[in-house]
Amino acid sequence: MVKPPSLPWWRRLTIQLVVLVLVFTVLPQIVLRTYNLQLIRVETLHTIQRNNLAQAENVARQLTAAIDNQTGLLQLLADSPPLRAGDWESARYELERFQVRHQEIATLTIIDAVGKERAQVSIIDVEPPCVWDEAPCFRTAMKGEIYAGDLHFISGLGQRLLVAVPIFDRARQEVIGVLAAQLSLRPLLEQLNATQIGEKGYVYLVDGQGRIIAHPDISLVLAQVDGRSIPEVDDLLNGGLEQNERAPSEYDSLSGERVFGVHAPVEKLGWGVIAEQPVDEALALMRRQSSPRTFMLFSSLLLSVILAAALSYFLARPVRRLTHAAQQLASGKRPVHVDSSAKNEIGQLASVFNQMTHNIQAAEEALRESETKYRQLVELAQEGIWVIDKDANTTFVNPSMAKMLGYTPQEMMGKHLFSFMDERGAAIATRNLERREQGIVEQHDFEFLRKDGARIYTTIETAPITDEVGDYVGAIAGMIDITERVQAEDEIKKLSKVIETTSQLVVITDLEGKVFYVNAAYLEISGYTQEEVVGGSMFEFSSEDGVVKLEAEVMPALLSTGHWRGEMTVRKKDGVIFPAELICSLLTTEFGEPEYFVAVFFDISERKQVEVELRKYAQQLETLQRVTAVLTASLSLDKVLNLILEQLALVVPYDSATIFMHEDEHLRGVAAQGYVHPEKIINQTFPSDDNFFLELLERKEPMYLADAQAHAQFDTWGDSDHIRGWMTAPMLVGETVIGYLSIDSVKVGAFGPEEAALALPFANQAAQAIENARLHEQIKRHADELEGRVRERTAELNQLVQLMAGREVRMAELKQAIKKLRKQLQDAGMHPIADDPLISSQ
Repeated sequence: MVKPPSLPWWRRLTIQLVVLVLVFTVLPQIVLRTYNLQLIRVETLHTIQRNNLAQAENVARQLTAAIDNQTGLLQLLADSPPLRAGDWESARYELERFQVRHQEIATLTIIDAVGKERAQVSIIDVEPPCVWDEAPCFRTAMKGEIYAGDLHFISGLGQRLLVAVPIFDRARQEVIGVLAAQLSLRPLLEQLNATQIGEKGYVYLVDGQGRIIAHPDISLVLAQVDGRSIPEVDDLLNGGLEQNERAPSEYDSLSGERVFGVHAPVEKLGWGVIAEQPVDEALALMRRQSSPRTFMLFSSLLLSVILAAALSYFLARPVRRLTHAAQQLASGKRPVHVDSSAKNEIGQLASVFNQMTHNIQAAEEALRESETKYRQLVELAQEGIWVIDKDANTTFVNPSMAKMLGYTPQEMMGKHLFSFMDERGAAIATRNLERREQGIVEQHDFEFLRKDGARIYTTIETAPITDEVGDYVGAIAGMIDITERVQAEDEIKKLSKVIETTSQLVVITDLEGKVFYVNAAYLEISGYTQEEVVGGSMFEFSSEDGVVKLEAEVMPALLSTGHWRGEMTVRKKDGVIFPAELICSLLTTEFGEPEYFVAVFFDISERKQVEVELRKYAQQLETLQRVTAVLTASLSLDKVLNLILEQLALVVPYDSATIFMHEDEHLRGVAAQGYVHPEKIINQTFPSDDNFFLELLERKEPMYLADAQAHAQFDTWGDSDHIRGWMTAPMLVGETVIGYLSIDSVKVGAFGPEEAALALPFANQAAQAIENARLHEQIKRHADELEGRVRERTAELNQLVQLMAGREVRMAELKQAIKKLRKQLQDAGMHPIADDPLISSQ
């Protein structure tokens, strides 16, 4: 059998090279390009999602904030004396004054409790938007709630939003009318229409039915176009997935353009903000990046095929001359040239070899230039560079190194390393040189002597130098002068010693509240160890109200003004809470950037105990009046709830107490004190058909049990195993029970008729305070009375302070200590952002 003739070797070589090049170069590029394009598209879509959603949410927040601001103004107007008193004639004057100041409110109308219009002022002539006694806005406001809705389009004036707030007669504890207003949305909607997404994108607004109420194309607004055909509008109305859980929708806009869309809800009004960006614009960058890569891929493919064919074709040429020339090149002979004039398969390779030879010569020249530049770099470097031989004699120093020690480079050349240090340093350097001879590279701090005898502290990174066979021939070191840092650290140590010996509690944290220093006084009083506190968050070691105050008051004040002073409670490791006066300061860097918080705590338990004793002997009526003022001084519901339980202890002492509020068909525990496990009560719901609470709902009077554990009908809700004496008082607003005060004691028979008589008026005042907080009304009528009582209490406290002269002495000592600490901080180069209140008050 005759074998078929095989292909010529150069053709086989060509085919093999082409296949190898394609497999190992082009094919991986194709795979990587496809994968990269997919990654780029996914990242592009995520970027579009984040950017467009952020703009939509920002517009939604602006709309909500503007409506809240206008509603707040209307609530203040509704709380003015003529409106609260039902003096509709005088109220008209108030409306006119108000509209002069706030012309964006087109119409103001007062409707009495039966739906009759009593007064109206308007800068436009419009018909009433509805029959008041049948309107949802009127019925909602008469329930004591705020109504916002009913968008109207008035030709020439734009969109108007109908808002209604209740007018409350506090003497009769009832809603006596409604204040309705038409708010102009033109400025907000013009701002919305001016908002751009990218270069061609835009945002628009739809109401709760999907109708377009604001759009750059005003014709869509005038036609009240139904936008539910838009996927994002439909998703908004149907409560679809959160925006951050999916990619942006791609669909045809109302103008027929392909767009990416996202939405953000305007919760208060039930509206939605839709942001749309053309797909072509959003993906333009990705497409522009894709085209050059495709061109490069095909160019690479073509080049690889040509290169493989050329290599296979010219490799058949004799290579002896090329080998000989390579040997000459390897021996260092320059220049080397190979004849490349032959038209055979090795001619091109010879030309490449010649080019390579030329490139080697150019590279050697570039290397010599690089060495020159490197030496210049070493000479000009700010870091000191020091080279010694194996006998520790100086062979090279750069100018920076010589300047550190007060010499010139010429003066240091040839001198022994030990010439620049004392005996102690020489002993340390001897051990370090032994480590260099062992090939060890390390970094450490070291002390040298300058030419003038002064000491200089440096941080050194040093490494051995070896010859071609690996023998040690010397060492090289890079040095940085840290003398100023070491001196600053010494000053800090002195300051730390002062802080450690002070009797006050000192805590230093970063801007996030992470603790990195506490003094011994803090550890002794709090009961924590250094390991438990340092590295943890200050919020973990604060009481609940302390955490709230830190987040809401202290840290914002520090970042804005640089200092804060006030009282707060501090929690020990064993759970004991004690009151403290806190003085905080913000420390900044030399560039004025915030860096640390410094807090000094003063234990005021003794002062607080004196205040408790003073209140203990006050008349019960005065206590109730003062409690009323305290409860009505805040509009924060959380703060009011905590104040209720704190002030309740002054009227009726207890071991634990809970506030339950009616919520739908249940009771919810909204505040509790004195429990080991408050989480079993707070925010937990309980059945409202409990026998005791049903009886309270009917009687509207307090109830008490001498021993709750012995009563068969007593339900053990939450953490109640400790309860023996028990009393509950209903919280009434008018004739409506809004919740209950549950008061507990570990003692049998702790509560009786006297405590019940005190608890009922307190519960009523607490109910009123809660109701006021819910309605966000600012109660100002007791301001003068409260201020007078504060002056009286201040006078009493001043008398008390005079009896406590010893504490004045301690305060004077504290001020002196603070001055000393401040001076030491300034000497260390650390400057507080603001003056300490204790010192500035002198």
